[in-house]
Amino acid sequence: MARKEHKSLEVSDLKPCVDGQFTDSYGNVVKHGSRIIIESTYGGYNKNNQEALVEWDEKKGMYNYVLVDDWLKSRDNFYGICKFRVKQNEIRE
Repeated sequence: MARKEHKSLEVSDLKPCVDGQFTDSYGNVVKHGSRIIIESTYGGYNKNNQEALVEWDEKKGMYNYVLVDDWLKSRDNFYGICKFRVKQNEIRE
C-alpha cells in the first residue's frame, strides 16, 4: 500500500491573530490588571454580569481572572467564559 503524502503546514493554515494580544469579545486589548465584566458563560449564570480582575500567570503562561463573590476570592482560567468585556474606563491601547 502506497504511503499518502501529507501537505506541510503553512502560516495561512492558522486562524487570524492580532499580534498575539489577548482581547475581549469586542476586540479591546486585555492586560494584567484590567477590570472586566463577565457577560456570559457556558456553565451557567452564576458569573454573568460580575466584575473581575485579570492577572497573568507567568508559570502557566496564561491569563486568569480573579473574582470576589461576597467573601470568597477565586482564581479561574478563561475556559468556560464565552463573552466578556473590558470595563469602558479600563480600555488600554
